[in-house]
Amino acid sequence: MSEWVKDNGSYYYYYSDGTMATGWQELEGYWYYFYSDGSMAWDTMVEGYYVNDDGQWTKDEGSRKITDNDGNDFWYYVGPEGKAVTGWNKIGDNFHYYNYPGGSMTYENTIDGFQIDEDGNIVSGTGWIQDEYSGNWYYFSEGSMATGWIQDGDNWYYLNADGEMATGWKNINGDWYYFHSDGTMATGWVNDGTGWYYLYGDGNGSMAWGKTVDGYLLDNGGKMVTGTGWKSLNGDWYYLNNDKEATGWLKDGDNWYYLYGDNGSMAWGTTIDGYNLDDTGKWITGIGWKQDGDDWYYFDDSGKIQKDKWVEYNGDYYCLGDDGKMMKSTYIKNANGTTICFGSDGKAFIGDDGIVVDDTENALSHNALVEKIKEVNELFKFEFIVSGQNLDNRPENADACDLYVTDEQEKLADTAAGMLTTELAGTGVAILANGVRAGGTIYNDSYVAGSGAGNIKKVLNNTEGVSNTGIKAGKNFKDHFIRHKGLLEKVTGKKYPKYKTDGQEFLNDVGKIIEDGTVKYVGKGTLKKGQPAVNIYRGNGITVVTKEDGEFVTIIESGQGLDLGIQMIE
Repeated sequence: MSEWVKDNGSYYYYYSDGTMATGWQELEGYWYYFYSDGSMAWDTMVEGYYVNDDGQWTKDEGSRKITDNDGNDFWYYVGPEGKAVTGWNKIGDNFHYYNYPGGSMTYENTIDGFQIDEDGNIVSGTGWIQDEYSGNWYYFSEGSMATGWIQDGDNWYYLNADGEMATGWKNINGDWYYFHSDGTMATGWVNDGTGWYYLYGDGNGSMAWGKTVDGYLLDNGGKMVTGTGWKSLNGDWYYLNNDKEATGWLKDGDNWYYLYGDNGSMAWGTTIDGYNLDDTGKWITGIGWKQDGDDWYYFDDSGKIQKDKWVEYNGDYYCLGDDGKMMKSTYIKNANGTTICFGSDGKAFIGDDGIVVDDTENALSHNALVEKIKEVNELFKFEFIVSGQNLDNRPENADACDLYVTDEQEKLADTAAGMLTTELAGTGVAILANGVRAGGTIYNDSYVAGSGAGNIKKVLNNTEGVSNTGIKAGKNFKDHFIRHKGLLEKVTGKKYPKYKTDGQEFLNDVGKIIEDGTVKYVGKGTLKKGQPAVNIYRGNGITVVTKEDGEFVTIIESGQGLDLGIQMIE
Protein backbone atom coordinates (compact mmCIF):
# COMPACT_ATOMS: atom_id res chain seq x y z
CA MET A 1 0.00 0.00 0.00
CA SER A 2 1.39 3.42 -1.03
CA GLU A 3 1.71 5.98 1.71
CA TRP A 4 3.11 9.37 2.84
CA VAL A 5 5.73 9.30 5.55
CA LYS A 6 6.92 12.27 7.61
CA ASP A 7 10.44 11.99 9.03
CA ASN A 8 12.37 14.81 10.76
CA GLY A 9 10.13 17.50 9.24
CA SER A 10 10.40 16.17 5.69
CA TYR A 11 7.82 14.26 3.68
CA TYR A 12 8.48 11.08 1.71
CA TYR A 13 6.31 8.91 -0.46
CA TYR A 14 6.59 5.12 -0.61
CA TYR A 15 4.92 2.93 -3.21
CA SER A 16 3.25 -0.33 -2.28
CA ASP A 17 6.34 -2.26 -3.31
CA GLY A 18 8.35 -0.26 -0.80
CA THR A 19 10.24 1.90 -3.28
CA MET A 20 10.67 5.59 -2.43
CA ALA A 21 9.47 8.28 -4.91
CA THR A 22 12.07 10.62 -6.47
CA GLY A 23 11.88 13.31 -9.16
CA TRP A 24 8.55 14.51 -10.55
CA GLN A 25 5.61 12.38 -9.56
CA GLU A 26 1.87 12.79 -10.14
CA LEU A 27 0.03 11.73 -7.02
CA GLU A 28 -3.68 12.01 -6.39
CA GLY A 29 -4.06 14.54 -9.24
CA TYR A 30 -1.13 16.81 -8.23
CA TRP A 31 2.48 17.00 -9.28
CA TYR A 32 5.20 16.81 -6.62
CA TYR A 33 8.95 16.88 -6.76
CA PHE A 34 11.11 14.60 -4.60
CA TYR A 35 14.83 15.14 -4.21
CA SER A 36 17.27 12.28 -4.75
CA ASP A 37 17.09 11.46 -1.04
CA GLY A 38 13.32 11.16 -1.41
CA SER A 39 12.39 14.30 0.53
CA MET A 40 9.56 16.40 -0.97
CA ALA A 41 10.32 19.94 -2.24
CA TRP A 42 7.97 22.69 -0.98
CA ASP A 43 7.67 26.50 -1.28
CA THR A 44 10.52 26.67 -3.76
CA MET A 45 11.41 26.73 -7.45
CA VAL A 46 12.22 23.41 -9.10
CA GLU A 47 13.51 23.47 -12.67
CA GLY A 48 11.71 26.77 -13.18
CA TYR A 49 8.42 25.59 -11.69
CA TYR A 50 6.96 26.71 -8.39
CA VAL A 51 5.77 24.20 -5.79
CA ASN A 52 3.71 25.60 -2.94
CA ASP A 53 3.75 24.95 0.81
CA ASP A 54 2.03 21.60 0.23
CA GLY A 55 4.68 20.61 -2.32
CA GLN A 56 2.18 20.84 -5.19
CA TRP A 57 3.11 22.44 -8.52
CA THR A 58 0.80 25.44 -8.97
CA LYS A 59 -0.06 27.26 -12.19
CA ASP A 60 -1.30 30.40 -10.46
CA GLU A 61 0.31 33.41 -12.17
CA GLY A 62 2.07 35.97 -10.03
CA SER A 63 5.19 36.96 -8.12
CA ARG A 64 6.70 34.49 -5.68
CA LYS A 65 9.22 35.24 -2.94
CA ILE A 66 11.59 32.41 -2.08
CA THR A 67 13.79 32.60 1.04
CA ASP A 68 16.89 30.40 1.04
CA ASN A 69 18.47 28.64 4.01
CA ASP A 70 20.61 31.71 4.71
CA GLY A 71 17.58 34.00 4.95
CA ASN A 72 18.10 35.67 1.56
CA ASP A 73 14.94 36.62 -0.37
CA PHE A 74 14.63 35.97 -4.12
CA TRP A 75 11.72 37.11 -6.32
CA TYR A 76 10.40 35.10 -9.21
CA TYR A 77 7.46 35.59 -11.52
CA VAL A 78 5.35 32.58 -12.39
CA GLY A 79 3.64 32.78 -15.75
CA PRO A 80 0.17 31.43 -16.59
CA GLU A 81 1.58 27.97 -17.38
CA GLY A 82 3.15 27.66 -13.97
CA LYS A 83 6.72 28.19 -15.19
CA ALA A 84 8.87 31.07 -13.98
CA VAL A 85 9.73 33.64 -16.64
CA THR A 86 13.31 34.43 -17.61
CA GLY A 87 15.02 37.33 -19.37
CA TRP A 88 13.23 40.66 -19.89
CA ASN A 89 9.58 40.65 -18.92
CA LYS A 90 6.98 43.37 -18.59
CA ILE A 91 5.24 42.90 -15.28
CA GLY A 92 2.45 45.43 -14.83
CA ASP A 93 3.78 48.79 -16.00
CA ASN A 94 7.45 47.95 -15.42
CA PHE A 95 10.12 45.82 -17.06
CA HIS A 96 12.24 43.46 -14.95
CA TYR A 97 15.05 41.12 -15.81
CA TYR A 98 14.96 37.53 -14.52
CA ASN A 99 18.29 35.81 -14.97
CA TYR A 100 18.65 32.22 -16.07
CA PRO A 101 19.04 29.51 -14.78
CA GLY A 102 18.04 30.68 -11.35
CA GLY A 103 15.28 32.86 -12.80
CA SER A 104 15.14 35.32 -9.92
CA MET A 105 14.75 39.07 -10.47
CA THR A 106 17.97 41.03 -11.07
CA TYR A 107 18.77 44.09 -8.89
CA GLU A 108 21.37 46.86 -9.07
CA ASN A 109 22.94 45.70 -12.29
CA THR A 110 23.29 46.69 -15.96
CA ILE A 111 21.80 44.34 -18.55
CA ASP A 112 21.93 44.97 -22.32
CA GLY A 113 22.87 48.59 -21.66
CA PHE A 114 19.95 49.21 -19.30
CA GLN A 115 20.66 50.11 -15.69
CA ILE A 116 18.49 48.38 -13.09
CA ASP A 117 17.92 49.86 -9.61
CA GLU A 118 17.52 48.21 -6.20
CA ASP A 119 13.81 47.57 -6.90
CA GLY A 120 14.54 45.78 -10.16
CA ASN A 121 13.22 48.64 -12.34
CA ILE A 122 14.94 50.18 -15.39
CA VAL A 123 16.25 53.68 -14.63
CA SER A 124 18.40 54.47 -17.68
CA GLY A 125 19.23 53.24 -21.16
CA THR A 126 17.88 53.65 -24.70
CA GLY A 127 16.85 50.97 -27.15
CA TRP A 128 14.49 48.10 -27.87
CA ILE A 129 13.51 45.41 -25.36
CA GLN A 130 11.54 42.27 -26.19
CA ASP A 131 9.23 40.73 -23.62
CA GLU A 132 10.54 37.14 -23.49
CA TYR A 133 7.16 35.71 -22.57
CA SER A 134 4.79 37.57 -24.96
CA GLY A 135 7.33 38.26 -27.71
CA ASN A 136 6.20 41.89 -27.94
CA TRP A 137 8.70 44.69 -28.45
CA TYR A 138 9.02 47.94 -26.49
CA TYR A 139 11.22 50.99 -26.83
CA PHE A 140 12.95 52.85 -24.01
CA SER A 141 14.40 56.33 -24.24
CA GLU A 142 16.70 57.32 -21.37
CA GLY A 143 15.08 54.76 -19.11
CA SER A 144 11.47 55.66 -19.94
CA MET A 145 9.19 53.44 -21.98
CA ALA A 146 8.00 55.29 -25.12
CA THR A 147 4.49 55.47 -26.56
CA GLY A 148 3.11 56.88 -29.82
CA TRP A 149 5.21 57.57 -32.92
CA ILE A 150 8.98 57.13 -32.81
CA GLN A 151 11.62 57.21 -35.54
CA ASP A 152 14.55 54.83 -35.24
CA GLY A 153 17.06 55.30 -38.04
CA ASP A 154 15.18 55.60 -41.33
CA ASN A 155 12.08 53.79 -40.06
CA TRP A 156 8.93 54.86 -38.26
CA TYR A 157 7.22 52.79 -35.57
CA TYR A 158 4.08 53.20 -33.51
CA LEU A 159 3.92 52.15 -29.85
CA ASN A 160 0.53 51.58 -28.25
CA ALA A 161 -0.55 53.22 -25.01
CA ASP A 162 1.01 50.34 -23.03
CA GLY A 163 4.24 50.69 -25.02
CA GLU A 164 3.75 47.61 -27.16
CA MET A 165 5.05 47.97 -30.73
CA ALA A 166 2.21 47.92 -33.29
CA THR A 167 2.13 45.39 -36.13
CA GLY A 168 -0.44 44.88 -38.88
CA TRP A 169 -3.24 47.42 -39.42
CA LYS A 170 -3.61 50.26 -36.94
CA ASN A 171 -6.09 53.16 -36.93
CA ILE A 172 -4.39 56.30 -35.62
CA ASN A 173 -6.36 59.54 -35.36
CA GLY A 174 -8.82 58.40 -38.02
CA ASP A 175 -6.22 57.23 -40.58
CA TRP A 176 -5.16 53.65 -41.26
CA TYR A 177 -1.53 52.54 -41.24
CA TYR A 178 0.12 49.19 -41.85
CA PHE A 179 3.14 47.97 -39.86
CA HIS A 180 5.27 45.03 -40.95
CA SER A 181 5.98 42.15 -38.57
CA ASP A 182 9.18 43.93 -37.49
CA GLY A 183 7.12 47.04 -36.62
CA THR A 184 8.35 49.26 -39.45
CA MET A 185 5.70 51.48 -41.00
CA ALA A 186 4.80 50.40 -44.54
CA THR A 187 4.77 52.73 -47.53
CA GLY A 188 3.86 52.10 -51.15
CA TRP A 189 1.93 49.01 -52.23
CA VAL A 190 1.24 46.35 -49.59
CA ASN A 191 -0.63 43.05 -49.81
CA ASP A 192 -1.94 42.01 -46.40
CA GLY A 193 -3.23 38.66 -47.61
CA THR A 194 -6.72 39.97 -48.41
CA GLY A 195 -5.77 42.38 -51.21
CA TRP A 196 -3.56 45.25 -52.28
CA TYR A 197 -3.43 48.61 -50.51
CA TYR A 198 -1.42 51.78 -51.01
CA LEU A 199 0.30 53.65 -48.17
CA TYR A 200 1.57 57.17 -48.84
CA GLY A 201 5.32 57.76 -48.69
CA ASP A 202 7.43 60.75 -47.63
CA GLY A 203 7.03 59.92 -43.95
CA ASN A 204 3.23 59.93 -44.15
CA GLY A 205 2.31 56.25 -44.27
CA SER A 206 -1.47 56.72 -44.14
CA MET A 207 -3.62 54.51 -46.34
CA ALA A 208 -5.02 55.95 -49.59
CA TRP A 209 -8.69 55.28 -50.30
CA GLY A 210 -11.46 56.28 -52.72
CA LYS A 211 -9.03 57.42 -55.41
CA THR A 212 -6.66 56.36 -58.17
CA VAL A 213 -3.00 55.55 -57.51
CA ASP A 214 -0.58 54.49 -60.26
CA GLY A 215 -3.55 53.75 -62.52
CA TYR A 216 -5.29 51.48 -60.00
CA LEU A 217 -8.62 52.23 -58.34
CA LEU A 218 -8.90 52.03 -54.54
CA ASP A 219 -12.29 51.62 -52.88
CA ASN A 220 -13.40 53.46 -49.75
CA GLY A 221 -11.79 50.77 -47.63
CA GLY A 222 -8.47 51.30 -49.39
CA LYS A 223 -8.47 47.94 -51.18
CA MET A 224 -7.57 47.83 -54.88
CA VAL A 225 -10.62 47.23 -57.09
CA THR A 226 -9.90 44.30 -59.39
CA GLY A 227 -11.42 42.75 -62.50
CA THR A 228 -12.42 43.98 -65.94
CA GLY A 229 -15.35 46.21 -66.89
CA TRP A 230 -17.21 49.20 -65.47
CA LYS A 231 -16.84 49.98 -61.77
CA SER A 232 -18.70 52.66 -59.79
CA LEU A 233 -17.13 54.50 -56.87
CA ASN A 234 -18.43 57.57 -55.04
CA GLY A 235 -20.71 58.55 -57.91
CA ASP A 236 -18.02 58.23 -60.62
CA TRP A 237 -17.57 55.47 -63.19
CA TYR A 238 -14.31 53.77 -64.13
CA TYR A 239 -13.37 51.08 -66.62
CA LEU A 240 -10.82 48.41 -65.70
CA ASN A 241 -8.73 46.21 -67.99
CA ASN A 242 -7.30 43.37 -65.88
CA ASP A 243 -7.36 45.55 -62.73
CA LYS A 244 -5.74 48.55 -64.46
CA GLU A 245 -7.78 51.69 -65.15
CA ALA A 246 -8.43 52.61 -68.77
CA THR A 247 -7.83 56.25 -69.77
CA GLY A 248 -8.57 58.33 -72.84
CA TRP A 249 -11.17 57.34 -75.43
CA LEU A 250 -12.82 53.95 -74.90
CA LYS A 251 -15.22 52.11 -77.21
CA ASP A 252 -17.61 49.87 -75.31
CA GLY A 253 -20.14 48.17 -77.54
CA ASP A 254 -21.53 50.74 -79.96
CA ASN A 255 -20.67 53.75 -77.79
CA TRP A 256 -17.59 55.86 -77.16
CA TYR A 257 -16.62 57.18 -73.72
CA TYR A 258 -13.80 59.30 -72.38
CA LEU A 259 -11.88 58.50 -69.19
CA TYR A 260 -9.74 61.23 -67.64
CA GLY A 261 -6.02 60.54 -67.61
CA ASP A 262 -5.34 61.84 -64.10
CA ASN A 263 -7.80 59.62 -62.23
CA GLY A 264 -9.54 57.35 -64.76
CA SER A 265 -13.04 58.64 -64.01
CA MET A 266 -15.53 58.85 -66.86
CA ALA A 267 -16.26 62.27 -68.33
CA TRP A 268 -19.91 63.23 -68.74
CA GLY A 269 -21.98 66.29 -69.58
CA THR A 270 -18.97 68.06 -71.08
CA THR A 271 -16.88 68.44 -74.24
CA ILE A 272 -13.63 66.49 -74.78
CA ASP A 273 -11.38 67.09 -77.79
CA GLY A 274 -14.27 69.03 -79.27
CA TYR A 275 -16.73 66.14 -78.91
CA ASN A 276 -19.90 66.42 -76.87
CA LEU A 277 -20.66 63.84 -74.14
CA ASP A 278 -24.12 63.39 -72.62
CA ASP A 279 -24.95 62.91 -68.93
CA THR A 280 -24.29 59.17 -69.20
CA GLY A 281 -20.84 59.77 -70.71
CA LYS A 282 -21.77 58.68 -74.24
CA TRP A 283 -20.38 60.64 -77.18
CA ILE A 284 -23.28 62.53 -78.78
CA THR A 285 -23.48 62.88 -82.54
CA GLY A 286 -25.68 65.32 -84.45
CA ILE A 287 -25.85 69.04 -85.21
CA GLY A 288 -26.98 71.51 -82.58
CA TRP A 289 -26.37 74.02 -79.81
CA LYS A 290 -25.35 73.21 -76.27
CA GLN A 291 -25.45 75.58 -73.29
CA ASP A 292 -22.81 75.47 -70.54
CA GLY A 293 -23.63 77.99 -67.84
CA ASP A 294 -23.93 81.36 -69.60
CA ASP A 295 -22.05 80.18 -72.69
CA TRP A 296 -23.31 78.53 -75.87
CA TYR A 297 -21.45 76.13 -78.21
CA TYR A 298 -22.29 74.63 -81.60
CA PHE A 299 -21.57 71.05 -82.73
CA ASP A 300 -21.46 69.45 -86.18
CA ASP A 301 -23.11 66.17 -87.22
CA SER A 302 -20.21 64.14 -85.77
CA GLY A 303 -20.69 65.79 -82.40
CA LYS A 304 -17.52 67.89 -82.64
CA ILE A 305 -17.47 71.43 -81.32
CA GLN A 306 -17.07 74.18 -83.90
CA LYS A 307 -14.55 77.02 -83.46
CA ASP A 308 -13.41 80.14 -85.34
CA LYS A 309 -16.31 80.19 -87.78
CA TRP A 310 -19.68 81.67 -88.61
CA VAL A 311 -22.90 79.70 -88.07
CA GLU A 312 -26.24 80.37 -89.76
CA TYR A 313 -29.10 79.14 -87.62
CA ASN A 314 -32.82 79.77 -88.25
CA GLY A 315 -31.99 82.75 -90.45
CA ASP A 316 -29.68 84.43 -87.93
CA TYR A 317 -25.89 84.57 -87.92
CA TYR A 318 -23.62 83.79 -84.99
CA CYS A 319 -19.86 83.91 -84.62
CA LEU A 320 -17.90 81.26 -82.68
CA GLY A 321 -14.62 82.28 -81.06
CA ASP A 322 -11.36 80.33 -80.95
CA ASP A 323 -12.60 78.62 -77.78
CA GLY A 324 -15.91 77.69 -79.42
CA LYS A 325 -17.97 80.10 -77.35
CA MET A 326 -20.71 82.02 -79.13
CA MET A 327 -19.82 85.73 -79.12
CA LYS A 328 -22.33 87.98 -77.40
CA SER A 329 -22.39 91.55 -76.11
CA THR A 330 -19.17 92.32 -77.94
CA TYR A 331 -17.67 93.61 -81.23
CA ILE A 332 -15.66 92.12 -84.03
CA LYS A 333 -14.11 93.70 -87.10
CA ASN A 334 -14.72 92.05 -90.45
CA ALA A 335 -12.04 91.72 -93.14
CA ASN A 336 -13.43 94.74 -95.03
CA GLY A 337 -13.26 96.91 -91.90
CA THR A 338 -16.94 96.72 -91.04
CA THR A 339 -17.63 96.73 -87.32
CA ILE A 340 -20.09 94.03 -86.35
CA CYS A 341 -21.95 93.97 -83.04
CA PHE A 342 -23.46 91.00 -81.23
CA GLY A 343 -26.38 91.27 -78.85
CA SER A 344 -26.71 89.43 -75.55
CA ASP A 345 -28.40 86.58 -77.47
CA GLY A 346 -25.41 86.28 -79.84
CA LYS A 347 -27.25 87.37 -82.97
CA ALA A 348 -25.10 89.55 -85.22
CA PHE A 349 -25.93 92.98 -86.66
CA ILE A 350 -23.81 95.80 -88.15
CA GLY A 351 -23.21 98.55 -85.61
CA ASP A 352 -22.29 101.48 -87.85
CA ASP A 353 -25.60 101.93 -89.68
CA GLY A 354 -27.91 99.63 -87.77
CA ILE A 355 -28.65 97.40 -90.77
CA VAL A 356 -29.45 93.85 -89.81
CA VAL A 357 -27.37 91.24 -91.65
CA ASP A 358 -29.70 88.84 -93.42
CA ASP A 359 -27.77 87.13 -96.24
CA THR A 360 -24.38 85.69 -97.07
CA GLU A 361 -23.48 88.10 -99.88
CA ASN A 362 -22.60 91.08 -97.73
CA ALA A 363 -19.84 91.85 -95.23
CA LEU A 364 -20.97 89.17 -92.77
CA SER A 365 -20.42 85.97 -94.74
CA HIS A 366 -19.56 82.44 -93.82
CA ASN A 367 -15.90 81.94 -92.83
CA ALA A 368 -15.20 85.70 -92.97
CA LEU A 369 -11.92 86.71 -91.36
CA VAL A 370 -12.76 88.57 -88.13
CA GLU A 371 -10.81 90.39 -85.46
CA LYS A 372 -12.16 90.81 -81.94
CA ILE A 373 -11.79 94.40 -80.69
CA LYS A 374 -13.01 94.37 -77.09
CA GLU A 375 -14.76 91.76 -75.02
CA VAL A 376 -17.08 92.66 -72.21
CA ASN A 377 -15.66 91.69 -68.82
CA GLU A 378 -15.78 92.82 -65.20
CA LEU A 379 -13.92 96.02 -66.11
CA PHE A 380 -16.31 97.19 -68.81
CA LYS A 381 -19.94 96.03 -69.09
CA PHE A 382 -22.83 97.04 -71.31
CA GLU A 383 -26.05 95.69 -72.75
CA PHE A 384 -27.19 96.42 -76.30
CA ILE A 385 -30.73 97.44 -76.93
CA VAL A 386 -32.93 94.84 -78.54
CA SER A 387 -30.71 92.72 -80.78
CA GLY A 388 -31.66 92.51 -84.43
CA GLN A 389 -33.56 95.82 -84.44
CA ASN A 390 -32.70 98.82 -86.61
CA LEU A 391 -31.12 101.15 -84.07
CA ASP A 392 -32.53 104.32 -85.66
CA ASN A 393 -36.02 102.90 -85.29
CA ARG A 394 -35.75 101.07 -82.00
CA PRO A 395 -38.95 100.72 -79.98
CA GLU A 396 -39.60 103.13 -77.14
CA ASN A 397 -39.41 100.33 -74.57
CA ALA A 398 -35.88 99.28 -75.60
CA ASP A 399 -33.48 98.55 -72.74
CA ALA A 400 -31.03 101.24 -71.71
CA CYS A 401 -27.33 100.46 -71.33
CA ASP A 402 -25.38 100.42 -68.07
CA LEU A 403 -21.63 100.97 -68.19
CA TYR A 404 -19.63 99.49 -65.28
CA VAL A 405 -16.29 101.12 -64.55
CA THR A 406 -13.43 100.58 -62.12
CA ASP A 407 -12.10 103.10 -59.64
CA GLU A 408 -9.14 103.76 -61.96
CA GLN A 409 -11.37 104.26 -64.99
CA GLU A 410 -13.61 106.66 -63.13
CA LYS A 411 -10.67 109.08 -62.91
CA LEU A 412 -10.98 109.51 -66.69
CA ALA A 413 -14.63 110.46 -66.47
CA ASP A 414 -16.09 113.94 -66.57
CA THR A 415 -17.91 113.51 -63.29
CA ALA A 416 -19.52 116.93 -63.46
CA ALA A 417 -21.22 116.07 -66.74
CA GLY A 418 -21.78 112.47 -65.73
CA MET A 419 -20.05 111.12 -68.80
CA LEU A 420 -17.02 109.07 -69.81
CA THR A 421 -14.66 110.04 -72.63
CA THR A 422 -13.16 108.08 -75.52
CA GLU A 423 -9.90 108.11 -73.58
CA LEU A 424 -11.52 105.86 -71.03
CA ALA A 425 -12.35 102.92 -73.27
CA GLY A 426 -9.70 103.43 -75.95
CA THR A 427 -10.08 103.87 -79.67
CA GLY A 428 -11.98 101.63 -82.03
CA VAL A 429 -14.71 100.75 -79.53
CA ALA A 430 -18.14 101.46 -80.92
CA ILE A 431 -20.44 102.40 -78.04
CA LEU A 432 -23.90 103.17 -79.32
CA ALA A 433 -25.81 106.08 -77.81
CA ASN A 434 -29.30 107.05 -78.93
CA GLY A 435 -28.98 104.79 -81.95
CA VAL A 436 -25.84 106.31 -83.47
CA ARG A 437 -22.11 105.81 -83.07
CA ALA A 438 -20.82 108.00 -80.26
CA GLY A 439 -18.17 110.61 -80.96
CA GLY A 440 -16.15 112.27 -78.22
CA THR A 441 -18.63 111.07 -75.65
CA ILE A 442 -18.69 107.35 -75.11
CA TYR A 443 -21.52 107.32 -72.60
CA ASN A 444 -23.51 109.73 -70.47
CA ASP A 445 -26.39 109.77 -68.05
CA SER A 446 -28.68 111.36 -70.63
CA TYR A 447 -28.73 108.22 -72.77
CA VAL A 448 -32.47 107.54 -72.55
CA ALA A 449 -34.60 104.70 -73.79
CA GLY A 450 -38.20 103.89 -73.09
CA SER A 451 -37.35 101.84 -70.01
CA GLY A 452 -35.32 104.63 -68.42
CA ALA A 453 -31.84 106.06 -68.39
CA GLY A 454 -28.68 104.03 -68.38
CA ASN A 455 -26.30 104.64 -65.51
CA ILE A 456 -22.58 104.77 -64.92
CA LYS A 457 -21.93 102.15 -62.25
CA LYS A 458 -18.78 101.29 -60.32
CA VAL A 459 -17.59 97.71 -60.17
CA LEU A 460 -15.86 98.34 -56.83
CA ASN A 461 -17.71 97.06 -53.77
CA ASN A 462 -20.38 95.61 -56.07
CA THR A 463 -20.84 92.13 -54.61
CA GLU A 464 -22.72 90.86 -57.67
CA GLY A 465 -19.44 90.60 -59.54
CA VAL A 466 -16.69 90.61 -56.95
CA SER A 467 -13.36 89.96 -58.66
CA ASN A 468 -9.74 90.97 -58.83
CA THR A 469 -10.66 94.25 -60.47
CA GLY A 470 -7.69 96.49 -61.16
CA ILE A 471 -5.11 93.84 -60.36
CA LYS A 472 -6.19 91.97 -63.45
CA ALA A 473 -5.63 95.06 -65.55
CA GLY A 474 -2.06 95.41 -64.26
CA LYS A 475 -2.72 98.87 -62.85
CA ASN A 476 -2.89 100.50 -59.44
CA PHE A 477 -5.71 99.35 -57.23
CA LYS A 478 -7.35 100.75 -54.14
CA ASP A 479 -10.05 99.54 -51.78
CA HIS A 480 -10.73 96.39 -53.79
CA PHE A 481 -12.30 93.12 -52.90
CA ILE A 482 -9.96 90.22 -53.59
CA ARG A 483 -10.17 86.46 -53.20
CA HIS A 484 -7.93 84.59 -50.79
CA LYS A 485 -8.43 80.98 -49.64
CA GLY A 486 -12.12 81.12 -50.51
CA LEU A 487 -12.80 84.29 -48.51
CA LEU A 488 -13.65 87.77 -49.71
CA GLU A 489 -11.20 90.29 -48.28
CA LYS A 490 -11.05 94.03 -48.53
CA VAL A 491 -7.59 95.62 -48.78
CA THR A 492 -7.92 98.85 -46.82
CA GLY A 493 -6.02 101.09 -44.47
CA LYS A 494 -8.01 99.79 -41.50
CA LYS A 495 -6.65 97.22 -39.10
CA TYR A 496 -8.16 93.78 -39.64
CA PRO A 497 -11.81 94.88 -40.03
CA LYS A 498 -14.69 92.57 -40.76
CA TYR A 499 -17.17 93.24 -43.54
CA LYS A 500 -20.69 92.02 -44.10
CA THR A 501 -21.55 91.37 -47.72
CA ASP A 502 -24.91 89.94 -48.79
CA GLY A 503 -25.52 88.82 -45.22
CA GLN A 504 -22.26 86.90 -45.05
CA GLU A 505 -19.33 87.92 -42.92
CA PHE A 506 -15.85 87.76 -44.37
CA LEU A 507 -12.66 88.16 -42.35
CA ASN A 508 -9.76 90.24 -43.64
CA ASP A 509 -6.76 88.10 -42.74
CA VAL A 510 -4.19 89.46 -45.16
CA GLY A 511 -1.94 90.15 -42.21
CA LYS A 512 -0.58 93.57 -43.28
CA ILE A 513 -1.91 97.12 -42.95
CA ILE A 514 -1.92 99.09 -46.20
CA GLU A 515 -1.64 102.78 -45.38
CA ASP A 516 -3.31 104.23 -48.47
CA GLY A 517 -4.52 101.06 -50.16
CA THR A 518 -2.35 101.45 -53.26
CA VAL A 519 0.34 99.22 -54.74
CA LYS A 520 1.84 99.41 -58.23
CA TYR A 521 2.46 96.75 -60.84
CA VAL A 522 6.23 96.18 -61.22
CA GLY A 523 6.36 93.20 -63.57
CA LYS A 524 6.26 89.41 -63.76
CA GLY A 525 8.28 87.06 -61.62
CA THR A 526 8.39 83.63 -60.04
CA LEU A 527 8.10 82.78 -56.34
CA LYS A 528 10.29 79.72 -56.81
CA LYS A 529 12.40 78.35 -59.66
CA GLY A 530 10.33 76.28 -62.03
CA GLN A 531 6.98 77.66 -60.85
CA PRO A 532 4.57 79.53 -63.18
CA ALA A 533 5.00 83.28 -63.65
CA VAL A 534 3.02 85.60 -61.39
CA ASN A 535 2.22 89.30 -61.39
CA ILE A 536 4.14 91.37 -58.83
CA TYR A 537 2.78 94.61 -57.27
CA ARG A 538 4.68 96.63 -54.67
CA GLY A 539 4.12 99.69 -52.50
CA ASN A 540 3.72 100.79 -48.89
CA GLY A 541 6.10 98.11 -47.62
CA ILE A 542 4.20 95.15 -49.06
CA THR A 543 4.29 92.93 -52.12
CA VAL A 544 1.04 91.64 -53.65
CA VAL A 545 1.26 88.50 -55.78
CA THR A 546 -1.42 87.35 -58.23
CA LYS A 547 -1.62 84.70 -60.90
CA GLU A 548 -1.36 85.85 -64.51
CA ASP A 549 -5.17 85.81 -64.80
CA GLY A 550 -5.42 88.13 -61.79
CA GLU A 551 -6.38 85.54 -59.15
CA PHE A 552 -5.00 86.63 -55.77
CA VAL A 553 -2.15 84.51 -54.33
CA THR A 554 -0.70 86.27 -51.29
CA ILE A 555 0.47 89.48 -49.63
CA ILE A 556 3.96 89.54 -48.09
CA GLU A 557 6.26 92.12 -46.55
CA SER A 558 8.55 93.74 -49.12
CA GLY A 559 12.24 92.92 -48.76
CA GLN A 560 11.57 90.17 -46.21
CA GLY A 561 11.18 86.38 -46.28
CA LEU A 562 9.39 85.11 -49.37
CA ASP A 563 9.73 88.46 -51.11
CA LEU A 564 13.53 88.08 -51.23
CA GLY A 565 13.13 84.88 -53.24
CA ILE A 566 11.07 86.44 -56.04
CA GLN A 567 12.94 86.28 -59.36
CA MET A 568 11.77 89.01 -61.74
CA ILE A 569 11.56 87.83 -65.34
CA GLU A 570 10.40 91.07 -66.98
